Amino acid sequence: MKSYVFKRLLQLIPVLLGVSVVTFTLIHLAPGDPAHFMLQKTGAEPTKEALQALRHEMGLDLPIWQQYLRWCEQILQLNLGISIKSGDTVLKELLDRLPATLELAASSLAFVVLVAFPLGIFSAMYKGRWIDQLSRAMAIVFGAMPRFWLGLLFIYFFAVKFHVLPVAGRGDAVHLLLPTLTLGLGMSANYARLLRTSLLEVFSQEYVRAARARGVKPGQLVINYGLKNALVPILTAFGMSLGQLLGGSAIIETVFSWPGIGKFALESIMNRDYMVVQGYALLMALIFVVVNLCIDVACMLLDPKTKKLQVKQAGGGK
Repeated sequence: MKSYVFKRLLQLIPVLLGVSVVTFTLIHLAPGDPAHFMLQKTGAEPTKEALQALRHEMGLDLPIWQQYLRWCEQILQLNLGISIKSGDTVLKELLDRLPATLELAASSLAFVVLVAFPLGIFSAMYKGRWIDQLSRAMAIVFGAMPRFWLGLLFIYFFAVKFHVLPVAGRGDAVHLLLPTLTLGLGMSANYARLLRTSLLEVFSQEYVRAARARGVKPGQLVINYGLKNALVPILTAFGMSLGQLLGGSAIIETVFSWPGIGKFALESIMNRDYMVVQGYALLMALIFVVVNLCIDVACMLLDPKTKKLQVKQAGGGK
């Protein structure tokens, strides 16, 4: 396992290099001049001489490959640059907003566990009955519903029409309810369906049928035989979902004015704060790869077959 983890950590290097090259290239293909925006923000006259001086100071007059190497050198020193809008370091701006995004992601995943697991388990245990039909109906309705539209519906009914929940901002736990419901409902429906499918596959195995023939109760079948084997695909999907929640919840954060890292990235794109966008993409790539590495290790611990396969691929086994 150690060799596999070490190999995966080494794979971080080309992944982050690829993300950095793509992000840097796309940012520099975008219209607009950061130097011109900075001069406008400070109220200075964006004359030709002032623009040339500021571009030279920022290194924007260098060839693009030299700018990229200069940026990579700063990254190795944990310096993601300076935000054009605020003047603070990009790393500080991102880390200040990361806890809000982590809080929203954690509450959404907790909601998924509390809703999807019971639905998926009962749907598999009582296949074809009303609970199974309800679970599949939820998967169709909430899985196909756009999240931003669902969020706007929640805002209209719970905040505008009935005035029972706050509509925006981060404060008490009650502020988490609407964005958590918006992110969690669709995921819960999909995970309930995935868990149902995994459990039904496990229940069809011979050793489970033999246990059922010996008189083992359905609840014990689920706990002792079903969940451990069914959790491997669930954990794999969780890794993808966590990455999507951290990097892809920007629209929901904007809808609910949640002061997270995704909303900040969207604002930075609008403000052409290119250093923030580059740092955001790099940080999200790092988080996504590390989360999926942790999920892979968890799957190896749960499934001995997966562990043997991964160790063999890493060159640590015969």
